[in-house]
Amino acid sequence: MDQIIRDNLDVDDPQWGQKSYVSYKMGNNMWLWIYTFTRSLVLDFKVKAGIFEEQQLAQRLQVKADSSIETRSEKLHQTIKAQHINS
Repeated sequence: MDQIIRDNLDVDDPQWGQKSYVSYKMGNNMWLWIYTFTRSLVLDFKVKAGIFEEQQLAQRLQVKADSSIETRSEKLHQTIKAQHINS
């Protein structure tokens, strides 16, 4: 994966300092986050809002569009809420 990213994108060395993901910088900004799970790989790209239509991007990448994926802030909110309820 690292070689594919480096061959195709102008990014800095990967940042391995986080426990749950690997990230890449482009200039001074974090631009790509990679999360791995038992049955999936999530690539989280930072892009300008409104540049891509979900269906067109999914078709171009030859993957299934999944609108049910929550943003990191939504997941964090749900995690905090669940911890609060279970406290």
